[in-house]
Amino acid sequence: MALLIELLVMAALGALGWLGGQSAVAHALAKAAAISATEVRTVEQIHAQTQRSCVFFAAGIAALILGRLVSARRGVVNIPSPLIMPATCAALAIGFALQMGYGDPLHRTLWPGPEFAKGVGLAGGAAAVILMLPWDPVALTGPLHAVLPALMVGVFVALALFGSGTELAEDTRINLGGFQPLELVKLAFVLFLGHSLGRRAVKLRHQRERILGLYFPRKRLLVPAVLVFIVLFVSFVLVKDLGPLLILSILFLTLFYVVTRSAGWVVTALVVVALLVTVAIHVPAVSGSPKVALRMKMWLDPWTNAQPNGDQIALSRWAIAAGYVHGQGLGYAPAWALPAGHTDLVQAHLAEELGTVGFVLYLLCIAAVAGQGLIVGALNRTPERVVTAVGLAALLVTQWLVIFSGTTQLLPLTGVPVPFLSFGKTSTVTFVLVAAMLARLSEDGRAREMTPELAELRRGSLAVLAAVLVVIGIGVVVAVQEGIVRAEATSVQGVITLLAPEPGYPHGRVTERYDPRLENIASRIPRGYIVDREGRLIAGVDESGKRTYPLGDAMGTLLGPPDPIVLRPLWMLERLLEAKVRGYPERPDGHAVWLAREPEGGERLLFIVNVQEERPEDRARAEAMAGGAPVRLLPLPAPDFRPLVWILRVGGRGRDAAIAKVAANTASRTAHLTLDARLQGAVSQILRRAATKGKAAAAVVLDVNTGEVLARAQWPDFNPGDPSLRERLEDPQFATRDLKFTGYYGAWPDKTGFRGIYQGGSAAKLFTSVAAARAGLLGSGSACPAKAGPVFACVSRDARGPYFTRPGWYAPVHDISMDNPHGHIEFIKGLAVSCNVYFGQLGLQLGPEAFKKLVTDGLEMGWGGKWYDPGKPGSRDLALTAFGQHAAMMSVSQASRIAGTIGGGGIYRKCPPSMELGAPCEQKQLLPDAHLLTPVLAGMEQVMMNGTGRGLVKTPGVPPALRVYGKTGTADSIGIEEEKPWGIEVGVYGKPHSWFVSLSEPLKAAPTPCQPTVARRLAVAVVIPRGGLGSLGAGPAAIEVIQAAYKLGLYGPTQELESAAGVPPSAAPGTSPSPRISPSPTASSSPPRP
Repeated sequence: MALLIELLVMAALGALGWLGGQSAVAHALAKAAAISATEVRTVEQIHAQTQRSCVFFAAGIAALILGRLVSARRGVVNIPSPLIMPATCAALAIGFALQMGYGDPLHRTLWPGPEFAKGVGLAGGAAAVILMLPWDPVALTGPLHAVLPALMVGVFVALALFGSGTELAEDTRINLGGFQPLELVKLAFVLFLGHSLGRRAVKLRHQRERILGLYFPRKRLLVPAVLVFIVLFVSFVLVKDLGPLLILSILFLTLFYVVTRSAGWVVTALVVVALLVTVAIHVPAVSGSPKVALRMKMWLDPWTNAQPNGDQIALSRWAIAAGYVHGQGLGYAPAWALPAGHTDLVQAHLAEELGTVGFVLYLLCIAAVAGQGLIVGALNRTPERVVTAVGLAALLVTQWLVIFSGTTQLLPLTGVPVPFLSFGKTSTVTFVLVAAMLARLSEDGRAREMTPELAELRRGSLAVLAAVLVVIGIGVVVAVQEGIVRAEATSVQGVITLLAPEPGYPHGRVTERYDPRLENIASRIPRGYIVDREGRLIAGVDESGKRTYPLGDAMGTLLGPPDPIVLRPLWMLERLLEAKVRGYPERPDGHAVWLAREPEGGERLLFIVNVQEERPEDRARAEAMAGGAPVRLLPLPAPDFRPLVWILRVGGRGRDAAIAKVAANTASRTAHLTLDARLQGAVSQILRRAATKGKAAAAVVLDVNTGEVLARAQWPDFNPGDPSLRERLEDPQFATRDLKFTGYYGAWPDKTGFRGIYQGGSAAKLFTSVAAARAGLLGSGSACPAKAGPVFACVSRDARGPYFTRPGWYAPVHDISMDNPHGHIEFIKGLAVSCNVYFGQLGLQLGPEAFKKLVTDGLEMGWGGKWYDPGKPGSRDLALTAFGQHAAMMSVSQASRIAGTIGGGGIYRKCPPSMELGAPCEQKQLLPDAHLLTPVLAGMEQVMMNGTGRGLVKTPGVPPALRVYGKTGTADSIGIEEEKPWGIEVGVYGKPHSWFVSLSEPLKAAPTPCQPTVARRLAVAVVIPRGGLGSLGAGPAAIEVIQAAYKLGLYGPTQELESAAGVPPSAAPGTSPSPRISPSPTASSSPPRP
C-alpha cells in the first residue's frame, strides 16, 4: 500500500509538472505579445514544441515510476525510503515549469525548457536502468574502482586542453563537446571514495590521536588526505572554476569524517579554508582567474563594486525579493531581468516566480532526498554502501549549498548547476542518478546484524544528517529573510556597475542600476502635470510620455530636465517635485563617483562617495589619485522606488491592471504651483529686454500676505524641451564645456536664489530699516509720518561725494559722487534719497548684534549662518553693511521676502522651494507690533514720490489704480573669477549691480498710504547684475512687472480698481490664453486643453 501511494504521488507530481509547464508557456507568450521585436518562432511552433517537451518530461517521470516499482518490489529487506523519488519528481516538476516559462520563446533564441525536458527524459531512462539492474551501484562500480581516478584526471586534462568557458566567464574550462563532464566527475568521485574509504573504514577508525580534546587522524594518514586536496587544487587551476574545488573538497572532508570520526580534522579543514578565503580576499589575483577575482569582489561588495558584470548578486537578490511570499507566477518573470535565471541563478528565478513559499518547498525536496539518503546510508549493511550513500546525499546537499550560498551572498558566487532545476542535460542526469542510486541502495540494504564498524559509521552518518538538517534549516531562514523580511530594502537598493565599452567611453561607463522590474513599472507611469495656481499648464506630457513645455524658455532653469542625466540642483522643480509628479522621490543618500579623464577618451573610476555634493577633501583625494588628469564628480541616479513596491507585489497577473490604474490617476501626480503662468511668461519677456543692460536679470513676485511666489524668472534661461539640451547634459564635460551656459551668468544656474546672491547695495538698506524698526529707533504709527527715527549729519563732501568717517578708519564711507550733502536728516529722508552716510551712522548706532539677531531669528541674507558677519562695533565694515556693502548680500528671493516682511506687518514668510500650492509656509513674527514698520513704508513711499525712484512713476509709469513703495539699489562689486567669461576684470570694481525692491497695492484696498497691512499687496524684486544704476536698470523692469500683474488682474479686477480710484478705465490687456488643466471629479484628470 505504501508503495502504491508513493507511485501515485510521483504520477500526480508529474501531472502537476505538465500543467505547470503549459501554464508557464501561456504566461510567457502573453508577456511576449506586448513586445515589438522580430519573432524567432511562431506561436504555433511554440505550442507544438511545448507538447513535445511535456511528452519528454512525462516519459522521464514514467521511467522513474517504473524503475521504482521494480526495485521496491524486488527487495526483501529494504530500508524504507518513500520520500526520495517523490521529492525528486517534485523538484523536477518545479524545474520543468520554470524552464518552460523562462525568457521570451517568441523573440529570443534561448528557450531552455525543451532541452530541460529532454534532460528529464534522458535522466529518467538512465535512472530506471540503475533501479532495475540486479546490481547496486557499489557492486556495479567495484571492478572499476581502480580506473575511476584515471578517468577523473583524464577529464580535467581534457578540459584544460580542449575545454571552453561560458559567455560571462570565458576564462573557465568547464564545457567539453556540448556538455559539462565535471558533473559526472563529481559522481565518479563519490563512488571512488565510497570504495576506497569504505574498505579502509575499520583501519581508519582506529588510526586516531586525541589532541586538545579533539580526535585527529594519525600523521601517516594525513599525507594521502593532503595529497587529495593538492590534486583538487590542481584541478581548480586547470579548469579555473572555484565551484568544483569547493564541492569536491567538502565531499572528501565529510566522508573522511564519517569514516574516521575525527572532529579535529573538520576543525582544521575549516581553519585552512578560512585562511585560503582570507588570502583570496586580500590578493584576488592569486586565483589566476579574472572570474574568480570578480566573484570575490561581488561577494565582499555586491552593491558598489563597480565591476563589469559585477551586478550578478544584485540581480539574484532583486529576483528573490520580487517574489515575496507567493511569487509573480509561472512565466511572469521578465525575460531581461535575470540573465542567468536558467542556470547559476535559477534558485532566484524560482523565488521570483513561486515566491518564498515555492523556494521553501524546493528546499524541503532537497532535505527529503538527502535526509532519506543519509538514513539509507546509516542503516546499510556494508561500509562501502554506507560511505557511498552518505557521499551521494552529501554531493546533493553540497552542490545545492554552494550555489545557494552564492545566490544569497553567504559565500562567493560559483557557477555550478542547481540540482534538478538548472538548464543542462548533464546536470539533470547526474542528480536524478544520485536519487536513483540512493533509492537502489535502500533495496536489500538493511544490515542483518550490527557490527562495531557499522555502528561507528552509523554515528558518523547521523552526525552528517544532523548537520544537513541544520544547513537546510538555515537555508529556509535565509530564504524567508531575503524573500520577505528584507525584500523591500533589497528591491529599492541600487548597484553600481561598469557598462560595456561604447563610443566615447572605451573603458566603459560607470552607472547605478536599479531593479529592472521597478524601473519598468516606473517607465510605464507617465510623469504628472505641473500647473499654476489656476490650473494653467506649465509642464505637460504628450501621448508618448514625453514632457511638453508651454512656457518654453520662460522657466527652464527653474523647472530643469525631467530625468537626472546630471545631478539637478536643489532649486529645480522637476527634482523637488519628483515624489509628486512621478509618484516616487529621490533618495537623500544617493551615490556619486569621482572620475578621471583618460588620454585615449572616456573616464576611469577613482572612488565612490555617499554624498552627491562636492566636498573639498574628496576633490583633493581625487586629484591626488588622478595624477594630473582632469577630475569631476558625477552624481548617480538615486530614485526611491518604495512607493512602487506594492505594484511589484501584485504579481504578474495583476500588474498591468495596477499600473494602468496608477497611470490613469494623473490627478494624484499633478503638482499645483503658487506661480501664475501668465505672469511668469510676461516677467520672462521683461527680463529678456532688461538683461541687455547688464549680464543677466532676475525677478521674483511675492504675495505679501501668504508668502507665495507668483513669478520667479530670470534671463538667460533655457527651454527644457530643446533636444540640444539633452546633448549638453550627456556631455561628460557638461559643467565646464560651455561656461556661458553653466557659468555664473549662464542659463543653467538659478539667479533668483542660491546662485544669484549679489551685493545688495542701497536695496539692502531695507534690511537695516527692519533692524532699526525692530530696535524701536523709528517710532510707530498708523499713517505715513513726515519724519521718523534719529537724525544724523550728512554735511561733509570731498571729490568722491558726501562722506562720513571715524577716527581709526582707513577710509571714509561715501555717497554717490553725483549727490550733494543732505544735511541733518532723519530716517524717512535718508531712505528716500538713499543716503549712505545716514545709514552708515544708523548701523553704528544699532551695533552688530541687531543685524546678527535679525538673521538668527530668520530674516535671510546671503548664505546665512556663520557666514553672516556685519562687522565689529564701531567698525567701517559695520557702516558698509548698514548701507548695502560688505555683508549686505542677497538674492532677489531674499529681497522680496524682506519687502514682504515690511509690507506684511513684520511677519517673515517663506514658502517651500517647491512652491506647491497649499504647502505650509514658514512664518516668523520678527516685530512685535506691525505699526513699527510704518516709518519704513513712509520712506519707501517717498522714494517714489521725491527720491531715487521718482522718475519711474511716469516712465514706465505706475498703473493709476495702484500705489507703489520702492527702493532702488546700485551695488558696487569687485569682479570675481566666475565673471571672467563675461569680460569682467577680476579684482577691479566694475559696473555696479542694479536693484529695485518694491511693494505695490491697489488704492481700493488702501485708501490711505502706509497702512501696516493691506488685503492685497505684492512684493517685486528685480536685479540686473552689472546693470548700472538701480533707477535706470532694475527700476523700469520692476515697474513693467507691476504693470503686467495689474493687467492680469492679480491686484483684483482692473475695471473695479480703476473705478474705485476714480480714474478712466484702461484697455483690457491682450493676453493669449494659456493651456489649463481641467478639474475632474474623478481620480484621474483630463488632459490639458487650450
